Amino acid sequence: MMISDRGTLILSPSDVSASTACEFGWLRQADAKLGRVPRVRRSDAMQERLAKLGATHEKRVTDALRENAGTYETIGRPAYPVTEAKIAAAASNTRRHAHGGVDVISQAVLFDGQTYGIADFLIKQSDGSYSVWDAKLARSAKTSARLQLATYADLLDQAGIARHRTAGLFLGSGKSLEIELDDLLPEVRARLTAARQLMTKHVAQSEVVAWESGGLSICGKCEHCAVEIEANDDVLLVHNLRRRDREHLRASGITTVQELASSNSTVEGLKEERWRTLRAQAAIQTRQVVHPDGSVTVAYEVFDPTPILNLPSPEAGDIFFDFEGDTMFEGDDSDLGIEYLWGLLELDGTSTGSFTPLWADDRATERDALVTFFDHLSHRRIDHPDMHVYHYASYEISALRRLCQRHAVGAAELEGLVADGVFVDLNPVVTKSVRISQRSYSIKMLEPLYMSDEERDADGVTSAVASITGYADYCTARDSGDSTKALALQGQLIAYNRYDCLSTWRLRDWLLSVVSVNARAATLSDNP
Repeated sequence: MMISDRGTLILSPSDVSASTACEFGWLRQADAKLGRVPRVRRSDAMQERLAKLGATHEKRVTDALRENAGTYETIGRPAYPVTEAKIAAAASNTRRHAHGGVDVISQAVLFDGQTYGIADFLIKQSDGSYSVWDAKLARSAKTSARLQLATYADLLDQAGIARHRTAGLFLGSGKSLEIELDDLLPEVRARLTAARQLMTKHVAQSEVVAWESGGLSICGKCEHCAVEIEANDDVLLVHNLRRRDREHLRASGITTVQELASSNSTVEGLKEERWRTLRAQAAIQTRQVVHPDGSVTVAYEVFDPTPILNLPSPEAGDIFFDFEGDTMFEGDDSDLGIEYLWGLLELDGTSTGSFTPLWADDRATERDALVTFFDHLSHRRIDHPDMHVYHYASYEISALRRLCQRHAVGAAELEGLVADGVFVDLNPVVTKSVRISQRSYSIKMLEPLYMSDEERDADGVTSAVASITGYADYCTARDSGDSTKALALQGQLIAYNRYDCLSTWRLRDWLLSVVSVNARAATLSDNP
């Protein structure tokens, strides 16, 4: 969105999806543009990388279209500072090229006086009409992308440019997808009208949008929601609480974590079991202690020891396994993503175990890692028939199935291991047995309970996002011939993965220990 020279509001196609996803966040963005609140500026390495990859993808599509088109013209974004007059001039240029029958118009500026957008490509069809196409790094057509295309199509209609009945996406997978517009256009026009009415009313009020504004939708995830959720101790801070739960709680007068934790009667619209679960989670979250140095003391309680008691007995041959993957990696095929690091930590009689990293730089070495992984498990099971492979969350098995399909190897071995119960996912064991005071049950949020003496290296890779961006930096250094930097980055990634495997081992042992302690406490209380 932008404010024109005349003080009028000009929306963009992205405003349609933004207002649909989160009306509060969208209006707070407008407040920042209007100078009512400071702009939220966050450095996001992952978003920066996605932007670079997206630009590379768009250039690849652009080069292919330019090579194959008979006539090709680029309009381009109006020069900064962008004014309504510059937009109108660029839109007039787009119309001139379209009416002249240019085969492909890239960076096509479209403007109807109220809505302004830049379509990646207008491609002339055999009947002389134009189809709007965008280059998207995604593998499928998200709702936001469909709405954006339909908004561009509506702008074509307003501009008097003959429009084709379909629009399309050049996906990051290398595939293209056509989208029918007939059903989307009425919807997007209605959403544009609603967004404009909402924004016009908000601008006229001259006040910052309030978190508790009645009737506004929230997503609960954007940076604007995150600030308000924290500041208001909103019940959305409770782990696994959904927005629908929030609606029922608020209707009953419960708006904060503390109020939910101290509630003493069921809530209309929530089953009693659901209310009790959320209340218990809220209650334990109020017990978490944050120290001045930023460290936390995490509270926990075992509410059902059965899942832990059902864990296999520890065996000398047990393995603790973790993947590091990059979903944006582009191989020599149309399939995106790579599992570039396979970490296997094995017990060897020491306190830290023996760690084996399997590294993959391309499809061939990824396949080698897959084959090596299954061969290693096969041989280890001969020596340790009762061994298990422990991991946290479902990603490892899903990734292995995807890899078996990609490389056409190992599928039978994998399903045999799964059927034999060799893989043990500790995530459902935790969530079905232990309640913790963290807002997330990711393994990193559990680590203060059992890894306080073995903290992560603060100077190395410390998060999944840092791991992905670190791998991208490693690839850049490797490809540019900077082997020293590449080896250093690789070492950091391997250290991060090793810690994840060690954390999985410590978690398994901690779970067994807390049940043992609780069982002993119960025995003592029964036999004073």
